[in-house]
Amino acid sequence: MLINKMDEKFIEKEFGNGKGAAKNQNLITDLIIRFDDMEKSINKLSDLIKGKRRKYARHLKKEDKLFIYNRDKNICQKCKEYFENTAFLQVDHIDKNKDNNNFDNLQTLCRKCHHEKTGEENSK
Repeated sequence: MLINKMDEKFIEKEFGNGKGAAKNQNLITDLIIRFDDMEKSINKLSDLIKGKRRKYARHLKKEDKLFIYNRDKNICQKCKEYFENTAFLQVDHIDKNKDNNNFDNLQTLCRKCHHEKTGEENSK
C-alpha cells in the first residue's frame, strides 16, 4: 500500500480536525482510494512486464457487469446511493470467491464502498 499507517495518521492530523472535518475526511478517503488504485495499476504493469499472469484469470464480461448494474438500478447495495455514470460503480463478489460469477453472488457497489468492503475482508 502506497499510504502506510503513519501517512494516514499524518493526513488525518493535518486535515481531519476543526472546521470542515467531514469534508476533509471525504477528501482523505478519496485520496487513499486513488493511491490504492495507482498501486494496483503499478502492480499490474509490473506483472505484465515480468510476464506474470493475474491472480484471477476469470473476469466478468462487460455485458455481464452492465446487466448487474441495470439489475441493481445503478444503486450501490451498501450505501444505497444512485450513480448515473457506471464508471463510479464496481461489481462485487458477495461470497469473496472471484470464480463464483453466478449473478446471485454479484452485487453493485460504488468504488468507495467496494474499497471499504475489501479492506474489511482483508483485515480479518
